[in-house]
Amino acid sequence: MHQLRIPALIALLSALLLTGCAQPKVAVPASLLECQAQPALELTMDDHAVARWMLDTVDAGEDCRGKLRLVRGLVAP
Repeated sequence: MHQLRIPALIALLSALLLTGCAQPKVAVPASLLECQAQPALELTMDDHAVARWMLDTVDAGEDCRGKLRLVRGLVAP
């Protein structure tokens, strides 16, 4: 009777150890998968508009970097 239990116990323990190595699939919210669009630069912009464009471009870049940090936090071990 013990001869049947030992292989079954070994198989069960092996299965448990192997499932411990699996990485769970993480669902990344759709809102984190798209970056804010970079604003268009127009040739007819005055200095004030170019300054606003630069600030908006920096904001868009920070939006993307921030989302990437959040995604990294979700999927990194």
